[in-house]
Formats: sequence, C-alpha cells, structure tokens
Amino acid sequence: MTLPIICLTLLLTFFPVSTICQPERAANRPNGHTTCTPAPIALKKQVRLFFQNLGWSAEQAAGIVGNLWHESELKPTVVSKYGNHRGVAQWDRTRYKALCNWAAQNNLNPKDIFAQLEFVHHELTNDEQDAGQKLKRAKTVEEATKIFCTYYERAGLPMLRLRIYYAKLSLSD
Repeated sequence: MTLPIICLTLLLTFFPVSTICQPERAANRPNGHTTCTPAPIALKKQVRLFFQNLGWSAEQAAGIVGNLWHESELKPTVVSKYGNHRGVAQWDRTRYKALCNWAAQNNLNPKDIFAQLEFVHHELTNDEQDAGQKLKRAKTVEEATKIFCTYYERAGLPMLRLRIYYAKLSLSD
C-alpha cells in the first residue's frame, strides 16, 4: 500500500470528510504523522489527536487547539495584519526564527502545519517548559485553554471565551 493510500485510508477512518493529501516528508514524521491536511471541519479534531498522541490529555490538547485556532485558524502560513506574527501560533519574529532554525535542524519545512505543531510541543517541553508544566496540571478544557493563552501565547487581547469555544469544538465528534 502506498503512502498516499495509507494516509487517505487513515484519515477517512477517523475523519469521513474529503482531504488533501501531500505525502512528501511523511517518512520523516515521528509517531507516523504525515503532511495530510484534512478539510477544515476535521482539522481541529485531527490537531487535538496529534497532541494527544504526544502525551497531552484530551482537555489539554483541546486547550492548545482552541488557542491555535483563535490565533491562525490553524493556517501555517498566516501572517498577522501588521506582519510581525506568523504561523499557527502567531509567533513573534524571535520565536518564528527559532521555529525556522529548529525546522532546519530537523530537516522539516517551517511552513508545514505538522512541523509547526511539533515545534509547539518542542517549545512546551523545552524553552516554554514552564507553560508546558502548568498545562500538564490542567484538568479541564477551560483551565487548559486559559493556561496556554496566558503562559504560551501571552496574548495581548485574550478573548478567552472564543478560545474556549474553539477548544470545546475540537472535542465534539
């Protein structure tokens, strides 16, 4: 079975929606992640499962998703209105440069959504481990969303209700 067929089969098994599959770089993904991008309706859930597969609880992963959806609608190439924030987490220039350096060291494309999600996890377990440790103690979606917003995103205008709404959407089937 070829990689595109495997990718499509797995996605349709968990997310019965249309997908766009780009299998390049799939062989280098940890935990079997590929660059398959599902339609937006399933994207929040797939990203939540991505983080759950990395050891975050469903509530913690949903908190991450709610924030990233609020920041970028999970679009890895999005640039803020004034051009000073980029990517799924809307990193400032310093952190985006760190993403690019980390991606280069790991032979990944910094504009790939899964590379960016892996970098979020990398930051939460390294440079942003204070945020990661606080997030690991979160028991509810609301708590996880607020912690991620406060300690990882450090959002100027949090709009927490919206972030929590997006987080809860990622938990629905």
